[in-house]
Amino acid sequence: MERADRAPVGTFYAPGAWGPLVELSEGAAHHATVKRLSLGDPVRLTSGDGRRVRATITELAKKRLVVSTVGEDVELIAAPSHVELWAP
Repeated sequence: MERADRAPVGTFYAPGAWGPLVELSEGAAHHATVKRLSLGDPVRLTSGDGRRVRATITELAKKRLVVSTVGEDVELIAAPSHVELWAP
């Protein structure tokens, strides 16, 4: 979701270990072309398990998206508190 207080950055789901170059799925490549992203644009990767990193698009084709995480630090995001709701 884009907000007024943040720059719009595409976020992509990339499970598993990340190396200096991360190849994303065909769906991610389609999403990037629809958002009109291009080479050199900043993006963000999230793993779904609390890791997040900024990256840069290094290769973009119709069915291929490769991003570079070189020089970026992985952020560890704490999981939200567990809340249970009981209803009578």
